[in-house]
Amino acid sequence: MKYADKKIAVVTGGAMGIGAEAAASLAKDGHHVVICDINVDAAQRFSRQLREQGFTADARQVDVASVESV
Repeated sequence: MKYADKKIAVVTGGAMGIGAEAAASLAKDGHHVVICDINVDAAQRFSRQLREQGFTADARQVDVASVESV
């Protein structure tokens, strides 16, 4: 398993604002962060920024108002 030694944090609305701050804090605490946001481009940009800083992160497009998306 790729992240067997890490805790995984899934952050909805994680591409910007408070969600991004929460995701960055979790990454700094050693979590692998999954940035979930309806705006997948923003989620990918932010996860790339985290990886460039040496953290582990992925991005997923998620619309929490849609059962199919979650």
